[in-house]
This record gives sequence, structure tokens and C-alpha cells, in this order.
Amino acid sequence: MNISLESALLRSARRGRTLQRQDGAMPAGHNGPWFDRDTPVRTTAHWAVQFAVAARITGDARLQAAAGEACAYLLGSEARPEGHAFLCRRSRLKDDSNNLVGQAWALEALLTVGTLMKDARCLDTALQVALEHRFDDSLELWRRLEVDGRQGPAPTTLNQQIFFSSVALALGRLLNRPELVAPAERFFTTFLDKVVQLSPGLPHHKLAPLSHPAPRLRDLLSPVLWREVVDRFWWRRQAVGYAPFILYGLAWAHRASPQERFWSSSALQGWIRDLLARLIAAFPYGYMESSDSYRWAYNPVGLEVAFALAQFGELLPTEESPQRWIAKQLEGYYDLDSGLLSLNTGDGVILAARLYEAVWLLDF
Repeated sequence: MNISLESALLRSARRGRTLQRQDGAMPAGHNGPWFDRDTPVRTTAHWAVQFAVAARITGDARLQAAAGEACAYLLGSEARPEGHAFLCRRSRLKDDSNNLVGQAWALEALLTVGTLMKDARCLDTALQVALEHRFDDSLELWRRLEVDGRQGPAPTTLNQQIFFSSVALALGRLLNRPELVAPAERFFTTFLDKVVQLSPGLPHHKLAPLSHPAPRLRDLLSPVLWREVVDRFWWRRQAVGYAPFILYGLAWAHRASPQERFWSSSALQGWIRDLLARLIAAFPYGYMESSDSYRWAYNPVGLEVAFALAQFGELLPTEESPQRWIAKQLEGYYDLDSGLLSLNTGDGVILAARLYEAVWLLDF
């Protein structure tokens, strides 16, 4: 496809303006293969970043206005009806805050746009919501904040704990709030102790506190039976689908705060290297496999691996080009006619919004 990543993003941002509601909200998706009843919070957060960075690159006042309107929605009562966590989905079976990741996506947008546009309201709200999240010292994990302000349990989903810790760390460093920095540092220093490896370079989707059966099963079963259990419980499908997003969260933290001491840990460096090496060895890593996949069609693998390579490529023994991953993402999923990242996916609304992840690969 003969289009640069920057051009694709700018075309997407201009097209996105035409989709924005009068109140600043963007169309809501259904959380890809999870089929949740999403509110506009997630997509509006993603688009706010697209609009703000596109405005910074081009100087287009209309795009800056779109970013401001998107953030105004996020700051309003529809997005936070009880003044606590963001209302990310409506579900009888799941929490409405979408655990940690729904909140992290909203905070990511407010932090990014608030910094670029020097909007104190965005940063103040991001700080308020982040500070309401409690860190469970016994589990060394963040607890979920409910929409009504109650404290929920600590989710054990690896990618969610990593990404929320990344945003909390960045926000705490920017605003000099040690009560955010300290727990984030503790998480990054200790989380590998709770990771269950399904195979080399492939971590389980869930962390393993004491109650998790996976570590005991792995020790008790033969390698053949262990692989059968992993496949039967869909552990492998989720693990391979979310490995790039795990790297995205780590790369986000590294870009925001590269001076942290935990980055020098040989164990963490080795774990990141193994994760990256497994992805590279499997290139193109499930490209175009199905429209309801966790890979490419939902998590934009090409953008996430490219970002991880930009931050951690020096850990690899041989050089790997981010460009071939970016090219695959655009070739298979970017619609030149609409200007949106919306092809070959079961949730074009979500994937189009997630083109925002490209901003971390651009110079703005």
C-alpha cells in the first residue's frame, strides 16, 4: 500500500471529524471479539488522541477543536455519571468500568491531550480517577474502581495491570504524585513473579496469585497434557492475541519514563526479549486469520510490535525493522477509500479508533 503511516493517520483524523457527535462523542463499538455493549467512552478516548496529534502535526484548528470536544465528552456526566470511574460498558455479567483497561484508555487520552493542549481540566480529572484506584499491597496489583466509586477486586489480567501501571506511572511522574509512582514501580518490579509461562515467550493471559490453578497444573502434568489443557481452555488463543498489547503497555511505560530503575533488570529485559523474539519468529503472526481474531483485526499487532521494537529493539540479537509490521497493518486493514483502519475486522468502529496507537511511532 502506497501510503505512509503519518498520511494514514491524518486522513483518518479528518474522516473521524465527520463521525463525531455534537456532544463530542464518537461511535461506540462492541469491544471486538468480546461483544460487549460499549459506551462511546473508549472510542472517544482513542479518537481524542488521533485528533490532538493530527492537529499538532498539521496545525489544523478543526482537528484541535475535535480533540477538545472529545475530551469535553470524557469530562462530562455521561462518561462519568457518578463522578468516579468512567462508564465504559453496560453489562449484566461484567463490571461497567471495563476493569482496569477501560479506565487506562480514558486516562491515556486525558493525559495525552491535556499535555499537548495544556488543558488542566483533562489532567485534573485524570489525576482524580487514577488516585481513586487502590493498590492491593498483598497481591501487588491494582484494584478495579467501580462506576459508583466502590473498590472492586484486583483483576489478574496481565495486559490490564501492565497498561494501567504504565499510565499511572506517567501521570505520577508528570504531576509529581509519588502515591501513583510508588505502586506502579512496585508492580513493575514484582509482576514477573506472578506470570505463568504457557511456553517460552508466551505468558498466560492471567497473572497467578495464590489461588490460580495454572502453576500447579503445569507442575503436575506432562508437557503433552499441559499443552492439551492450554489449548482446550483457550488459554493459548488469548495469550497469542494479547502478547502484542502486553508489549504495547510496556513500550508505553518506557517511552513515558525510560529512566526507571526496573528497566535495567536482567529478568525483565530477558522476558521482553523472549516475547519479542517469539513474535518475530512467527511473522506475520496470524495476519488476516479471521475477522473475529484477537490479533490484527482487534489488537493492531503491526502497530504494537512496531512500537515495541522502537522502544526495545536493542534487546534483540539482530535488527528487526518496525516498517514491515506497519506495512502489514496498513495493507490488510486500512481502507484507502474511507480513510479508516476498518477492513477485515468484526468491529471496524473499534479498529478504526485504534489507529491512534500509531501516534507513538510519529515525531510530534
